[in-house]
Amino acid sequence: MQGEVSRMSAFDVPVQQCPAERRRTFQISGIKDAHSKGRLLRAIKQLDGMYIGGPIYRESITHLIVSQAVPSEKFLAACAGGKWVVTPEYLLDSVKLNKWLPEGPYEVNLSVRSPGLPNPVKAWREKVSWGLVSGAFQDWVVLLNVVDFKRRDIISRILKAGRAVVYLERPASVAITHVINRHMVEDTPDQEDVPCASMRQLALHLFGKSFAGLKWPVNQPSNPSDGDGEDVDTSSENVLEEVERLDCPLDVGVLSGLENTLEDYIFNVEKSKQKRKLLYPEFQSFYLSCPTTQRAPAELRNVQSLLDCGFFPQALEELQASLHPGVLPPAQLVLTLMQHALDGAAKPYTLSMFRTTLHNILRINSPWGSAAYVKYFQNILQCPECKAGVWSLLSTSFRVCMSSAATCHSLPSPARSELIGFHGDLQEFILRLFQLELHAVNSGLTTTVPWSTILGNAFWTVWERSTLSSKAVQQLAELLVEAYQWAQSCTEVDAVHGQRLLLRLQELLEVVGEFWCQAHSTLNRPLVDKGLQELGEHIAILCLGQGTDVAPDFLLELVPSMLCSQLRLVTADALYRFVCRRNGIITGTEPLSLRKIVSTYLKALGSLCARRPTADPSPRLGAEPALASCASQKPSSGLKGGVCVCLAQEKTTPHVA
Repeated sequence: MQGEVSRMSAFDVPVQQCPAERRRTFQISGIKDAHSKGRLLRAIKQLDGMYIGGPIYRESITHLIVSQAVPSEKFLAACAGGKWVVTPEYLLDSVKLNKWLPEGPYEVNLSVRSPGLPNPVKAWREKVSWGLVSGAFQDWVVLLNVVDFKRRDIISRILKAGRAVVYLERPASVAITHVINRHMVEDTPDQEDVPCASMRQLALHLFGKSFAGLKWPVNQPSNPSDGDGEDVDTSSENVLEEVERLDCPLDVGVLSGLENTLEDYIFNVEKSKQKRKLLYPEFQSFYLSCPTTQRAPAELRNVQSLLDCGFFPQALEELQASLHPGVLPPAQLVLTLMQHALDGAAKPYTLSMFRTTLHNILRINSPWGSAAYVKYFQNILQCPECKAGVWSLLSTSFRVCMSSAATCHSLPSPARSELIGFHGDLQEFILRLFQLELHAVNSGLTTTVPWSTILGNAFWTVWERSTLSSKAVQQLAELLVEAYQWAQSCTEVDAVHGQRLLLRLQELLEVVGEFWCQAHSTLNRPLVDKGLQELGEHIAILCLGQGTDVAPDFLLELVPSMLCSQLRLVTADALYRFVCRRNGIITGTEPLSLRKIVSTYLKALGSLCARRPTADPSPRLGAEPALASCASQKPSSGLKGGVCVCLAQEKTTPHVA
């Protein structure tokens, strides 16, 4: 390798015209200070550059920003790939002059620490730039036999950046040139002349004699906190050391004992988790962790800088990489992402990543595990502008999908198909959260009282808990009726979208009703019956008591679709009583029963059906006669079908005084 570095410096590269310059794309490594990194991100944005965040090296970059040579994945891979490796001053000086400056004066120079030696970073870049090699590891065929999958992936990316061919298993017909071993080698090469390399030897190949001047702590233990704030667990750690330690021979008996101990530990952990898991299948993937910190972890300190610079996909990548149980991202940070999504400016990829981030936050920090989590989700699941709570956000989301103007504030209209898809995903997310909360309450796994859940706080104030028909629940019923009317006017293209929206609203009404009924059924069953009856009457008034009656087909769609059987029954009862009262037919006040249906409602229905409809002054050719008897209804229509018969007859019969 030493001779290789000498030959690199001896190249007399002819002066040629550089190829057409493409957009500069940056990654950053080794810079921990959030303020300093924020300045660099703003400079990249001001000069119309691109930034790629995340913990791993990306092949598409053109520049890597480092303060000094660091033993990180990004630095080693960028050097192997012949990328520009420059100091932060390159960006800061360029933004002062508002133009990109030549990179040469700012390139990291390893020869400063080793006077008289060439700069290997520059040498590899020049060789790759002018096509002399494709990468520092060109023509290497490597068998990567490393036990730790994280380290294996890091080494693989470094090798591939230098254009090596990497195999994880011994190929049958390909000659291996190098082997990188783990501490236990199961399949050693048959060829005695195949060299076994380590990360230290890779660094020596890259940097030659200059490597000795770097004084990297190869034999010291790794400390993740010494790396980049953005590079979680991998790219900024000293990638040279752990593999070096693994190359040392270990006692097989010790390893077997450790393996058995680990298996026992995993078994006990899983056994304890099973006691806390709910029977509901979706709970299998949720953690019931308790908060361990009230502040953002160190890995999140750069996310806000990315958001300030408009790098939303990169910010979401950083955020997802730093999520773990017990630590919640700052609520204001999530609200900023929510605002960007609701404004309609986010691209489909960003919307998809934000949806995934919300699900990941819920999965690892479930609100039924702690009252602090309940408050957190109440803060992030609300309109960032109005901040009027979960129900306000949810109702606004439904109205956006229905192209309704009755939203909490002005929103993009008409909404793009991608934005409507995001609203559907947001509705599904909140609905699933409510369903899981309800199941947690029923199973006794929540640490909070039912009324302190997100669902309880979203639909009832302290003074409304004794009634099902709170203001929010009445608004939900109104939204349901409005949605069915909207769905009837949808085009065929929007019909599938409309049916999904109606199903979400019906499921939401079901979970709200079940939550309230179960909260009161144990101690006050009459209160539950009264609450259901009041909500059924409210729905009946929305359908028949606002001046313009809905069509019978509308009720035949709305009422049978109700998922709560009790609410479906009392709503049909309320519709019957409403029609009977309006036609002067007296009905009893006793609770709904089979006797009441037979002795009262069937007689009233027969009375209405027996009336002859007024003749149409201009009958249409081939028109079918009006329905004159309830016997012509299908038996399966039942109580709801009878309501439709009443309405059909009522539309052609004068009201009884």
